Amino acid sequence: MAARVVSLVLSFWLMVSVFFWPHLPQESMVVGLYWAWLFTVISAASFVEPRVRYGGAVLGVVLCVYALVATHAVRFTRWHDFAIGVLFVLLAAVPSRPILRHQVHPERRIST
Repeated sequence: MAARVVSLVLSFWLMVSVFFWPHLPQESMVVGLYWAWLFTVISAASFVEPRVRYGGAVLGVVLCVYALVATHAVRFTRWHDFAIGVLFVLLAAVPSRPILRHQVHPERRIST
């Protein structure tokens, strides 16, 4: 579960870090916020269904490729985004169990 919490905190960091340094028009802050939003949704969903974390790994790989290919206003932004992508891939490799699973009681099941 610790890896899921760390990935959620990391996605919030990605969201906040968009405002810390300048961005070129083609790598706008909006694009950074979309990345952060996607990682936040994946991280939150992985609390319910642990297999969703693989989506975070895929997004992490795409973020790494984007960081290396796109032009950035500040060199630090490139390495920051690359490091965040690598961390998401590594965190997705950590197995976990669902902690927010809804249990249906047998007497409440609706038969069809």
